[in-house]
Amino acid sequence: MKEICSVFDIILMEDIASADNINVYPLPGRSFDKLTSASLNVDMDKDLTDSGVVFSLTRDIIIDKVPEAVAAKYGYARTCIMIVYYTDGSHTVYGSPEYPVVAYIVSGMQQDILSVALRTTVFPSV
Repeated sequence: MKEICSVFDIILMEDIASADNINVYPLPGRSFDKLTSASLNVDMDKDLTDSGVVFSLTRDIIIDKVPEAVAAKYGYARTCIMIVYYTDGSHTVYGSPEYPVVAYIVSGMQQDILSVALRTTVFPSV
């Protein structure tokens, strides 16, 4: 059975050289920010609209405390791509240059909260 790992990556759109629904390549000198959550849930909702099916993901994800630099980087709504890994070694890319994830971090005392929102016409491939 495929299970979500507790560690996932997030990267700002401005730090990406290229991306598709399978791979994300950072610009030279840029890297992914690794986040950890014991309760990561990325089930997509779907809505039938006049222009077709729209998939959406809106979640507040409780994450382990991040370094101050990462908290500052995502201290306000930023466009990015999120990569979720599975125990079998596969991964799913959420967001794209055309339909990015909007994310920000709210700092807490013991843990932080990553708020993510995505609306796309393309279902992320697993």
